[in-house]
Amino acid sequence: MSATPRPTGEEVIERLESRKLPQMVDWFDPLVLGQVAVRTLISSTIGEYADQRPMQEAADGQRDMSTLTRRHDYSKIDKSKTSHAVLPPDADPDNPYCVNEDSKDYKDASPEDQLLFRSRRNRTLPLDSDALWIDFIADLGDGFEATYAMAHLLSRPEIEVPGATRKGPATKLPAGQILILGGDLAYPNATEEEYRTRCLEPYDWAFPFTPDPDREDRQEPKRDLFFIAGNHDWYDGLAAFSNQFCYETSSIGGWRCRQQRSYFALQLPYDWWIWGVDVALSDSLDIAQRHYFEAIVAKQVKQGDKIIIVLHAPDWFKHEYKALTMICRLAREKGEVCALLAGDLHHYSRYASDYRNPKLQLITAGGGGAFAHPTHDQKKKIRVREGVAGTGPLKLAAKTGPGKKDRISLLMPGRGDTGGRISFSASGNQFYPTKGVSRLLALQNIFLPLHNRRFALFVGMVYMIYAWVFQIAVADPTVAIKQAQSVSIEMQCRDENPGNEALAGTCSEAKISALGRGYPN
Repeated sequence: MSATPRPTGEEVIERLESRKLPQMVDWFDPLVLGQVAVRTLISSTIGEYADQRPMQEAADGQRDMSTLTRRHDYSKIDKSKTSHAVLPPDADPDNPYCVNEDSKDYKDASPEDQLLFRSRRNRTLPLDSDALWIDFIADLGDGFEATYAMAHLLSRPEIEVPGATRKGPATKLPAGQILILGGDLAYPNATEEEYRTRCLEPYDWAFPFTPDPDREDRQEPKRDLFFIAGNHDWYDGLAAFSNQFCYETSSIGGWRCRQQRSYFALQLPYDWWIWGVDVALSDSLDIAQRHYFEAIVAKQVKQGDKIIIVLHAPDWFKHEYKALTMICRLAREKGEVCALLAGDLHHYSRYASDYRNPKLQLITAGGGGAFAHPTHDQKKKIRVREGVAGTGPLKLAAKTGPGKKDRISLLMPGRGDTGGRISFSASGNQFYPTKGVSRLLALQNIFLPLHNRRFALFVGMVYMIYAWVFQIAVADPTVAIKQAQSVSIEMQCRDENPGNEALAGTCSEAKISALGRGYPN
């Protein structure tokens, strides 16, 4: 929860108009570019020595993998009531993170903490027509207005989305009971102050929550929140991110934070999983994270479970992606990877595999409120390494039994990676903004000098320096040649007339004069 008092709507508008709230980052400002360059240089040189993920494991203190793998278990459905609901880990009596009233933790707790424990035990996440809705948003920490607007949409009980066609019916989407923040929670430098003003406060103000000490069911927010770290979060080795979101913050507005590390494995109803993976800046999985997901596979994942992998950037566009390959192979030991979801690029795109059914989806969704990236430069077909795409088509086999409905089970193919690449395609409507709109938006770049005068002046100075250097060194190359030959003649005359400066000077003047007459004017 934000430490600053929550303002009224009028006060928010007044602060916006007086520019007292964070503005959109001016990414082409030379000062901002310089700061980002310095942070990038520092993070790339010492980032691997300042990795906070081992510190997260130490601060967490949880060493029992049988317990740790149940921390984010949302698979239990409460069917005792008319409308079914999901039991969070601390409301499931069979989960080790549920505190019973006869346990030592409960008896040793203060009356306030005991009330909190009871509140958590009565907490459920409602299902909508037996579906658990989950929201995802990434690249959100730019300007206050955009961040606040997206947070306000997420806070609403439902939003209405236009149909696929202009005349088609609109679709109402209910609010997600779980929200996943996909990285880059503050720009350009993710300090604790920037996290507070560019992430915590906009979300807290857009979806406020105030505990009611007289009501046991109003001690904590009703929705849950998870997050992974982006490249801007990693510029300081994840120090500010870890302090703010893993250790200090218990809730952000109407969302409850229950995460102690920068990665997670959400076990969901109906044999679904969401894995949030932190590959840092160097495309790596630390040893604690590897052990965590290996334990998840060994102890919790069942054969044929469906897994969605969330990471910050769409690494499948890169030439090498060893961490993503490793996590996909690990997931396929028992489960089936159905989708890869990422942000980092501030647009929407979706590619589907050409060779298997059900298709593997590669989704980029970085529209959390930052500036927009173009889509007209995106290819309609990409090729992805087999280690990520999987090898061979899925085989579907129908299993029947007396009095039972037909059931389809997934028989996994071989999981070797021969180093080949698999084709993925995107149809024309799998991009937002559309490629035509993206081209029109790109035309506005011609007005950049009017919106960013400092960048225009900076570029002008660079061009002026290049023109000056070109003029004196390239435009007339004979000048540089004459100067070099004159120096050589002077040194030769000094060697021929040691100790006689006058004679050496006369010799140099005569030879240089003769040399000058040899060049055409």
